[in-house]
Amino acid sequence: MTTGEKLALLREKKGITQEKLSEILNVSRQSVSRWETDISFPETDKLIKSSKLFECSTDFLLNEDIQENAENSIDVSIDNCYKFIRECGYFFSATSFNNQPKLRPFGMIYSNKKALYIATDKRKNVYSDLVGNPQIEIASYNVNTRKWIRVDGKSRS
Repeated sequence: MTTGEKLALLREKKGITQEKLSEILNVSRQSVSRWETDISFPETDKLIKSSKLFECSTDFLLNEDIQENAENSIDVSIDNCYKFIRECGYFFSATSFNNQPKLRPFGMIYSNKKALYIATDKRKNVYSDLVGNPQIEIASYNVNTRKWIRVDGKSRS
């Protein structure tokens, strides 16, 4: 896969138009089009900005042999995250209270396709931890596929 093909694929996955990418990188839309069709090649500073925007390495963008992120990535929709965690059967929540990390196993999670929800009640320590600091991270590992997921967000009560 060429650099241009990777740029086009990553841009589309991110939901960014050529016009928007050209504004972000301070180039013309035609420049972005020429990069994506391999007619021309982006300058180094544009590659670096693109790698940060698309959360990939410059090595990935430049090396035609590396295709892991673009072709093997999965859809990270709320629904797919929920399904993956349910298949694992459990997940861990990570919270922080008074600058002390806390990791807890959980089993109950649900989704309305817009957000993920975990269940706890006011009598549990996790509830008071989330009231004190609503930042939360959940993670799960599938022992059969050897894949894992990590999702962060803010809690609501």
